[in-house]
Amino acid sequence: MPSKSTEVSQIVLRVVDISLRSELNFLAPLRDYGYARLLGGRTDFRNTVPRFSPENRKAKMAMVDFVKRIATEKQVRPAQVALAWLLARQPWIVPIPGTTKLHRLEENLGAVNVQLTPDDLREIEQASSQIEIHGDRYSAANLATIDR
Repeated sequence: MPSKSTEVSQIVLRVVDISLRSELNFLAPLRDYGYARLLGGRTDFRNTVPRFSPENRKAKMAMVDFVKRIATEKQVRPAQVALAWLLARQPWIVPIPGTTKLHRLEENLGAVNVQLTPDDLREIEQASSQIEIHGDRYSAANLATIDR
């Protein structure tokens, strides 16, 4: 019986294949958004990142609450709204949601079915343009390991 990570890897390969053959866009980094996992658990890498320190998380909560409101209105998950927004921005933007859980991958793929209206997109753009990024992307320890 294959492991869950093997199943997820096989699904990701199928998604990439479908994406390439059908011109669907499923790939582009979402790490800095992290709306759905902004309040991650104790083992979440973001707990070591200054950008996601408790005080900097508070600064992002207005956007998190905004995305949650849209998700509630559309009866979808906040991560699906974030992904749908990226997909709607440009045809060449391809989200790459990171997960190790099959049910989260399936949930993320559901973003292609989320219909954001022009008004939704304007609201999201307006709200996101008002966010000021607080905190460094990496801790000093992690930064020292980059490009070595």
